[in-house]
Amino acid sequence: MFSDWVVFYVLLYIMFVFFKFLSYAMFKKKNNDNPFESGITSNKSSRKPYSLSFFMITLIFLLFDIEIILLMPFVIFAVPSMMMNMCLFIYLLFLGLILEWNMQSLEWKN
Repeated sequence: MFSDWVVFYVLLYIMFVFFKFLSYAMFKKKNNDNPFESGITSNKSSRKPYSLSFFMITLIFLLFDIEIILLMPFVIFAVPSMMMNMCLFIYLLFLGLILEWNMQSLEWKN
């Protein structure tokens, strides 16, 4: 009984490997890297240059946005013992802003 299953799975494995190589041989001639629009091959590049300034501003915005969301529990649960933690968190947030400013990440570069 056990040997029947072993033979079945070995044959199944061989069949899968065979079909993998067969499908690769059939479809390897296609060039899927080129842009194709309505049957006409494009003369221009399909990739547009992307300014790094957009990426940096977006990343900084997301980081500060998440930090503002982390400040919300301090406001909702205003406990005097948490005031020191909130001041420390805002101080670290302000230091991060000064660091970004000194690294000139907030300035737009062309």
